[in-house]
Amino acid sequence: MKPRAFVSSVMEGYGDYRNAAREAVIACDGEPVLIEDFPALDSSPRSACLDGVMSSDVLITVIGHRGGWTTPSGKLAVEEEYEEARKRGKRNLVFVHEGPRDADAQRLADRLSDYVDGQLRPTFSTPADLKRAIEAALPDKFRTIRMEPIDVSDIEGFFAKPHVIYDHPTLRVVVMPERKDQLIDPVGLDEPELLDAIYAAGHSARVRLLSYERRKTAKVGIKELVVEQVDDGNWREGREEVRLEIRTDGTIIVDANATGRRPDRTLGMATMRVVDNEVADLLTSALRFSGSFLDSQDRFKRFDRFFFNASLANLGYSSFGPALAPGTNRMTMGDHGDRVHIAFEPAKLIRREDLSSPDQLVADSVKMFSRRLRSREA
Repeated sequence: MKPRAFVSSVMEGYGDYRNAAREAVIACDGEPVLIEDFPALDSSPRSACLDGVMSSDVLITVIGHRGGWTTPSGKLAVEEEYEEARKRGKRNLVFVHEGPRDADAQRLADRLSDYVDGQLRPTFSTPADLKRAIEAALPDKFRTIRMEPIDVSDIEGFFAKPHVIYDHPTLRVVVMPERKDQLIDPVGLDEPELLDAIYAAGHSARVRLLSYERRKTAKVGIKELVVEQVDDGNWREGREEVRLEIRTDGTIIVDANATGRRPDRTLGMATMRVVDNEVADLLTSALRFSGSFLDSQDRFKRFDRFFFNASLANLGYSSFGPALAPGTNRMTMGDHGDRVHIAFEPAKLIRREDLSSPDQLVADSVKMFSRRLRSREA
């Protein structure tokens, strides 16, 4: 995992200098983040830039001859990006173009030079000068960033104590970033915007993990936000219970009942059968939810690789396989007790795109569940 550096400067007429900054970051074995590289987004350029700052480890501020665009806050765009980096504790470097500057650029150069007493603000004249200056200064910043991945065994603890939904077999899905870092500020766990992002992702037509008809509760912890969808209706009409745990480090945990979700699956022998296709649908919804939520919080993929695993628990005597044919009065029984059946050992390392297009991951998970559960059925 490479450290990321966001390049902040005016854009119009400054392409050669921004490209020089890009090349310098690459030369220092980092990943450059520039707004012109961003995909089409449904947010304003201002919001996209601030998100880009948040997704990076180092801010490179390049002050040119012009101050540039003034935002609705009355501050220059480059100034807002610098303040966002300071607020989030990002490391920063400032480079000042030699020569005359307009009043806004001069004010910005003076202000940023006052932020840290005694810190040199390198100057440059040409794109080549800027590239050399960044290459000289950036390695020290990168060396202080611990790009420490989590250990794959860190995910195992989330399966030790399964969440139980009444007497139903329960599916748990865990998506944990490989990168050890903070995705969500703990102070902001109670912000309405975060809950809105969870609901928007969970209710979307492509995800359908949450239902508008079901009641929901939210509880804020120290490092996690837990949202539960509870079913107060007639259980014979199907029960769609879901528990979502969103942790500040970006870990997402999804629990849902694996049986009894449809009206025709709430009576008789159907209640003793965990249907593989229904588990596949739940896995798809959980993974797509994770991808959609992460896209809303980390648009520029600071978190790009994840550990994934899933488990089935509370199966008791339930069996696992295709849906029983109508009228079936005999089936194989399981003997699972209170065992937790985990799909993969060790957890799988996946990419961000596997969350939005999870078909192969879902198929592999169902196949592993089938293999593991078959040995306990007779």
